[in-house]
Amino acid sequence: MLEEKDLEFIDSLIKKYNNDKTYLIEMGFDILNEYGYIPKYILQELCKKLNIPYSEAFSNLSFFNEFKFEKPKGIKINICNGISCYFNGAKELIDELKEYYKEDSNVLVSTGYCFKCCAQYPVVYVNDEIILNANKEVIIEKINSKIKI
Repeated sequence: MLEEKDLEFIDSLIKKYNNDKTYLIEMGFDILNEYGYIPKYILQELCKKLNIPYSEAFSNLSFFNEFKFEKPKGIKINICNGISCYFNGAKELIDELKEYYKEDSNVLVSTGYCFKCCAQYPVVYVNDEIILNANKEVIIEKINSKIKI
């Protein structure tokens, strides 16, 4: 899986941080910026070069919510789970969308807390686009328009 560009990137990290494993978190952010997540094969190779166990590196990085270890889905639905949204349709919307997209590996349904639009509940982001007064049909229509069905 490792390509020449991956090895060059890892070598550039090691050089940038003077082969110092105490900068593992910073290296993790650099990997995240380059790949959008922390690929296992990249972290394994970095660990070999830094002479640290993979389990130690993974344990340190996985402590932080910012680090993701799976390739991001193409479409992310983020539903507000704040009190106003939750009690005004978000709970049902979460359940409906998780059920609707359970077989679609390209769509991730997740929740966040308070998107600061409490009067226009439920509030949903589809990738970076906000949908106010959201419902299942509007969200599905928005996603279908993004993937050109």
